[in-house]
Amino acid sequence: MNQSSLKDDLNLLFAEAKARNLSVSDPNRTRSKAPAIVDLARALDLGIEQTLLLLLKERWECFHDPHREGEARQGVKALKGRNHFDPDPDGMLDRMKREGLWRPSPGQSREFVSSFIQEAILNRIHEAPMRSPEWERFVANAQDEQRVFQSADMETKERLVDARGRWILRCALHEDLLLALMNQQMANARITQVFMQIYNDLYIELCSLDSKKEGLLARIALKSDDLSLTRDEMEACLRKSDEKRQKKIEEITALSLVLPPFPVPEIGSITAEEVEEYRKEVKTALRRVWKLLHPDLLAKHDGYEVISLIQRERLKDIWNEIIKVRPDELAFEPCQLGYQQRSLERILQMEREARVILETMPGIDLDPKYTVQGKTPEQRIQWYETQCRLLDEDIEETRAQVTAQTHDPDIAERRAVIDLSEIQRDKMREEMAAQVQQLLSEVSTLQDQLDRLF
Repeated sequence: MNQSSLKDDLNLLFAEAKARNLSVSDPNRTRSKAPAIVDLARALDLGIEQTLLLLLKERWECFHDPHREGEARQGVKALKGRNHFDPDPDGMLDRMKREGLWRPSPGQSREFVSSFIQEAILNRIHEAPMRSPEWERFVANAQDEQRVFQSADMETKERLVDARGRWILRCALHEDLLLALMNQQMANARITQVFMQIYNDLYIELCSLDSKKEGLLARIALKSDDLSLTRDEMEACLRKSDEKRQKKIEEITALSLVLPPFPVPEIGSITAEEVEEYRKEVKTALRRVWKLLHPDLLAKHDGYEVISLIQRERLKDIWNEIIKVRPDELAFEPCQLGYQQRSLERILQMEREARVILETMPGIDLDPKYTVQGKTPEQRIQWYETQCRLLDEDIEETRAQVTAQTHDPDIAERRAVIDLSEIQRDKMREEMAAQVQQLLSEVSTLQDQLDRLF
């Protein structure tokens, strides 16, 4: 999605007003933009939706530039001790009401307008150019929502507002959980990398022997159940489980690689606003690739069966690549943007490759948005309720994954071992070496047992 500043949008609107010989002042020459936005909206008859989006963009830019003055700054409560943007829809509505641009009606309640603002933020419409297709589609959908809303009776309107509010809250929560999951994976990978730098060779040998022991036990069980089984048949049965264990060892081994750090910028050159913006970019990208590539969602798509088996497998691999931390993502210093966040460029690179395949799937939306569906109030309520149930499932699954990553016993053990003194580390190495010898003996015994079965 292309982006534009409020200044660019106001320049465009001012040019349109001058072309129509309307008497308006240049909004970019005024210190406080909100009154100028309202004047332009009245002169050009922009309507409540576009006016709200322009005021939202003003408050958004004010949030990122605390040195700016003006009334919009007063509404951005997030500037005082909080990291989350507060659009203050009540403040926007009060200004429009004072200027005669908004008259409260059953179809434009404060709750409904607040949901409109929250939905705009979810879709990042306040960052799009005013005359862009994204902006125009969003406004058209909002106006359609208003028409559907006004066609309902009072009880149905209340249900519609309630359902929409719950849906928007779930969308935002799921985004936050996806980001939390990816960041926890990053933190765990950093612990594993430090651990591997200390115990690299011994630990990899332990993992390899443990994997071999598990494979031998599985082979002995198979052969014991069917003495007519040949070695080739046995290997074919266990190929996938062997590959899975080997892949896990390779991933751990890869994290032992320490790449040179990326060039460090001048200390203090990265602002809190830049960190927050990068976090939002990563979160938006994660939400988008989740809607496009999550295996469960893809498999339900009508066009999924049309693409080849190889393409389906590649899409799964791309998803797995996105959720897996690679060594190059750990080559950041604490003062750099990528230290605590997953690599935005890598996510986008994987997404670009996936889109080449997804373009062959009939009917798939390659630009998924949080857009409601349904032609009647009841249909929209049903859509909201269905989406809430689906999101509840995804939220619980993602929350469970975050919990599992946070309380991973292997990570807890590695963290504890990292904190040992050098003397204690030497003792740990001796214990690991003894475990290697024990596993070598067990593997040899199991191999003899398997050979006897043949």
